[in-house]
Amino acid sequence: MLEVCEVPGHTPGSVVFWAQQRNLLFTGDAIGSGYGVWMQTPCAVPLTEYRDALIGLQRWLVERGGRMRFYGGHHMQQFLSAAVPGYNPLNMGLLADLIDLVDQLIRGEIVGRPSNVDKAFSTEQIYYASFGRAEIQYLKSMLAPHTPCAE
Repeated sequence: MLEVCEVPGHTPGSVVFWAQQRNLLFTGDAIGSGYGVWMQTPCAVPLTEYRDALIGLQRWLVERGGRMRFYGGHHMQQFLSAAVPGYNPLNMGLLADLIDLVDQLIRGEIVGRPSNVDKAFSTEQIYYASFGRAEIQYLKSMLAPHTPCAE
């Protein structure tokens, strides 16, 4: 059996898939790949909406036992974290750190620094922030609610 949970963030249509029989969770880019989440993409949702989606994902996973093996969208990126030297696997701990990071960004308790990421997705300055094992690339405009993409 395969279950799906919506996690709008990196894109409005981001989802994760849980293969119940083997207890495997396929996250795609919904929570990054250990290297961080890219929220500076043209259709990324506001960080308030992303935080709510992450909290919903966390509840959904706990209701299903919370001990899944996570597989992200870019497997080798779990070795490229700037915040965590070495292996940075996706799991419930990273998800909890990501929720805290996004929440603290929204509340202004963490302020990112200018990122060295290529501005291919935006002419706006891209910012980088981290908390615990979580990392994010974002735009300051994403801290306020907005309509990310025309339908």
